[in-house]
Amino acid sequence: MLGESTDFYRHTIGSRYDMWDMEKPAYKFKRQYSAEVYASKAEDLIANYSLHNSGRPFFLFLSFHVPHAPQQVPRKYIDKWKSYSNVTNSRQQKLFGQISCMDEMVNKVVLSLQRNALWNNTVFIFSSDNGGPFLNEASNFPLRDQKGTHFEGGTRVVGFVNSPLLSNEVTGTTHGGLMGMADWFPTFVEGIAGGKMDRLDIDGINVWDSIRKGQPSQREEYILSVGEECLNQSSRNNTKYWSRTGVDPRTSIRRGPWKLIIRQANRVPQNAPAEVLLFNVEKDIGETQNLASDYPDVVRDLRQRVREYCHRKVPIVTLQRDSTKKPKNLFAPWGCVLDEDFVRNPIKR
Repeated sequence: MLGESTDFYRHTIGSRYDMWDMEKPAYKFKRQYSAEVYASKAEDLIANYSLHNSGRPFFLFLSFHVPHAPQQVPRKYIDKWKSYSNVTNSRQQKLFGQISCMDEMVNKVVLSLQRNALWNNTVFIFSSDNGGPFLNEASNFPLRDQKGTHFEGGTRVVGFVNSPLLSNEVTGTTHGGLMGMADWFPTFVEGIAGGKMDRLDIDGINVWDSIRKGQPSQREEYILSVGEECLNQSSRNNTKYWSRTGVDPRTSIRRGPWKLIIRQANRVPQNAPAEVLLFNVEKDIGETQNLASDYPDVVRDLRQRVREYCHRKVPIVTLQRDSTKKPKNLFAPWGCVLDEDFVRNPIKR
């Protein structure tokens, strides 16, 4: 799937079909629950690899899209939660049902690796992209707020690494060091695969030694968004700029125990001062105490650090609308509006 909030059975987003097998629409999976399709496909790939690629390393990225809106899941996963007296809300039952389904699909993948004699040489990593949304009855307690925010409830997620290759010294332990999503790439390439990335100017850090040896994380800071700190005053107050570019106007950075959030560019009145929030997330994980006025030097240093990142940021590419590229048929596949073949040959219902 290329879009978000795609129907998990019909695989449509709006009126567009959004289930793909490589570069082609996968219509054969209509009315099949997407998480089950993904798990089955992963099992097939693992079995095929075991037969034809013995001894060669492989990388499998599997994203189930659940739990997520729309709140759809096979009835059997919802029913198992109805017996719990403290889970009476139907939206919560659906959320937990999606999580149960994902858990079962992950188990199928693990069993497939074991069945094909690959598990003992595999590093299995589970991660997430963001915190849960309140609309779907998710709770990020004791973290503050939810998905879509720069508070810990929106950005801090759990993850784990499981592998027979890990030593007993680190098995079952929790590492509290700082790590961000950008760190997975160099960790895979350098740490696990033994590759070299010396010539690449990337933001990620190889944290494999933190995982396999329990060493302190080499990451001291993580930038979530440069936001409006990189803009001149006229752009900051131009709300059309934000809607046109899709840039997040909020500024957010974590360094050591400190986390700085500056919000919000499109505020009322137009020239009102930004709200500056500073938290010590090691002592105050719930971000309840704004320490900005108590530590102005920390705020100043973090804002300056953000501005240093501004010089490294990638230029914004704004996509232009082109009415000539729109498919004439409303049921053309999602994401193919620039594919001339689909424009000339609209998909028949």
